[in-house]
Amino acid sequence: MKYFLLLFLFASTYIAQIIDTNKIDSFINKTRGRLNLQTGFSISVVVKDSLIFKKGYGYIDIDNKANTTSETPFYIASATKSFVAALNKILMNEKVIDIDEPISTYLPDFKFQTKPLDTETISIRDLLTHKHGIMSLPVVLRTAFTGDYTKEKLFKLYQNAEFTGVNFKYSNDGYVFNSLILEKVTGKTWQNLLEEKIFIPLEMNNTSCRVSDYTSLVLPKAYSTINGEIKELPFLKEDKTMHAAGGIISTVEDLSNWLIFNLGNGDFNSKKILPKSDLDEIHSAQVNCEKTFWKYNRYSYGLGWYLSDYNGETLIHHFGGYTGAKSHISFMPEYKIGIVALTNDEGDGYYLTEIAADYIYNLYLGKNADQIVEEELQTILNSQKETKAEEKEEKPEINSDWNTELLLGEYFSEDFGQVVINENLHLKFGNLNGDLIPSDNKKFICDLKAFRLKVEFTEEEGKAIELRLHGPTTLVFQKVK
Repeated sequence: MKYFLLLFLFASTYIAQIIDTNKIDSFINKTRGRLNLQTGFSISVVVKDSLIFKKGYGYIDIDNKANTTSETPFYIASATKSFVAALNKILMNEKVIDIDEPISTYLPDFKFQTKPLDTETISIRDLLTHKHGIMSLPVVLRTAFTGDYTKEKLFKLYQNAEFTGVNFKYSNDGYVFNSLILEKVTGKTWQNLLEEKIFIPLEMNNTSCRVSDYTSLVLPKAYSTINGEIKELPFLKEDKTMHAAGGIISTVEDLSNWLIFNLGNGDFNSKKILPKSDLDEIHSAQVNCEKTFWKYNRYSYGLGWYLSDYNGETLIHHFGGYTGAKSHISFMPEYKIGIVALTNDEGDGYYLTEIAADYIYNLYLGKNADQIVEEELQTILNSQKETKAEEKEEKPEINSDWNTELLLGEYFSEDFGQVVINENLHLKFGNLNGDLIPSDNKKFICDLKAFRLKVEFTEEEGKAIELRLHGPTTLVFQKVK
């Protein structure tokens, strides 16, 4: 047994020594060319406690040819969850909270109105593993998109949350609710807690939970590349829409420190951050979830991390996506290798984060990386051709027979907040906004950048009294002014 263990350790070390970073660089350059990408892409590779490769490609601002580097800060979206889960374990280790206590322990005056949601039976661990059953679309919209909320309003909205069952159901709600608990218990914001307990100890000096900590010249512009055609998108994040389920901006260099910590024994540069047993618990299966993403067969969710089978190997990961942003953070604990890949492209650049990681892992494991990745790249390229052949932009017919002045004013929903329509038929919904394009009778199309909605008005006595935003679900607002 000892012989085989030594052989395995030697083989892993040997592979790490011979991994050719020039091949990684060449592969990424060639693949970017084949996908016709100019947008920004930044990547790093960690082996054990060493950063062995880091580089930026393309532009964070295409018009001004501003280069991407390994120090470029990107919004990492839902990859934030792994940090918040670790924060909870750190606070538990400090005896500030206990994640196995029911939330009633920390919020004794808070009660759900929807049964069977019960603060006596839902624990903090349930919040972190997505088996809490809490769902509030108003909270998700307000915290991730519109920025129209106060803590008091979030608590009130959560009182009327829907119940989704006790099985795993991925959402933002558990982590947003958890942040409210942490702030109540500690008297500090979740942003400050992350900075104090994780960013500073891990020397993540270019990482923040606040957009205002960066200048517009530093942050990447948001893009979508489809078949070589580049569309610039608005950067929709502001401080109020950075939340605990998706609220970190970081670099591949800083995130490499995060990976080194996760691949190690709970310390960083001789600083103990967590006991190894706590780190092992974070990376262990907490709840079953049979889902497949890309080539990863996800079988469980830990504390802020997915556990997956990846070609017969265990891959622990969490990704993130938002308008003009995609993040990939993953590692293979058995082989002590981890990868960070970030981009400001929600189109074809989105694929590069997964293709590059797949190539590097296969290269590291001594497999035929070029052949394996070529197959999936061909699938993407073929899909591009089909998309281009079928792609037709929907252009609604303009109906100019309405008295649009009747539609102007303020509309309000207790759940979703305020919508304002001005004299230019421009709709503002918190941080989201877009022009109303007349479609058919009393209906409009509005591109809110994050998503396109159909807008419908209800009239009474020649005046608009109600506005409906039709998307994945319908949001209803009453005219108040």
